[in-house]
Amino acid sequence: MDESRLVSGITGHALVLGGSGGLGAEIVRTLAASGASAVSFTYGRNKKAADDLITELRADGIKALAAPADLSDEPGFNKVLDDAVASIGDEISLAINSIVISPNIPIEEASSRTQTSPVYSPRAG
Repeated sequence: MDESRLVSGITGHALVLGGSGGLGAEIVRTLAASGASAVSFTYGRNKKAADDLITELRADGIKALAAPADLSDEPGFNKVLDDAVASIGDEISLAINSIVISPNIPIEEASSRTQTSPVYSPRAG
């Protein structure tokens, strides 16, 4: 598929929350192919996938940063944002949330609770 036909006119520094796995990584690649000069993304547990994607982006001349992030930790997440801007040298101009929390079970076995539980809510107790 020609990713450049999917999104056009993307410039500047993009941030993808949850950018190392399946859909998130494809969003990162699409942004890079569509003109983003830099892409920062967060990852949860898969540092190797994040490192591999960083290598791929940099080989294509894209400035890139991968950072582990826990969105339930607001100060930690704010540090990720600050680090992304400092590392890339440009403000974030676009952000996309692609975070998925998976119980790592086949979808057929997922309960209605796992299918509807919120990823993050600052009001959740």
